[in-house]
Amino acid sequence: MAKKKRHLRKSVKITGAAVLAAVLGISAFAILRKKESAAVPESTPVPEETAPAETPVPQPQVFTASMYMIGDALPQRSYLREAKTETGYDFSVQADGITNIASNYDIAYYNQEVILGGDDLGFTI
Repeated sequence: MAKKKRHLRKSVKITGAAVLAAVLGISAFAILRKKESAAVPESTPVPEETAPAETPVPQPQVFTASMYMIGDALPQRSYLREAKTETGYDFSVQADGITNIASNYDIAYYNQEVILGGDDLGFTI
């Protein structure tokens, strides 16, 4: 029995030593890991990217045009008599009022409602 007790004590000592070694090893590992994590930040800071200079948004170009329209001009007999010349008709006198106004616009439109064909078409006053 004495041999068994000695053998049991020896086994307890070996087992105790193994447990102690395991505890010390785990503790040492935990301590080293803690030192490493203290030395290296948890997240490595990423250098801030400098934002590219904002490109100005081009503004659309706006173009404008003014327009003057007159139409349905039906020369009456009185206008034809006033415009009659020795060689034909001259409506510039009647058009002067329109021309002065229309010259202030970019586009001027005149709608003549009659054919300007001359004596060959047989029009008379």
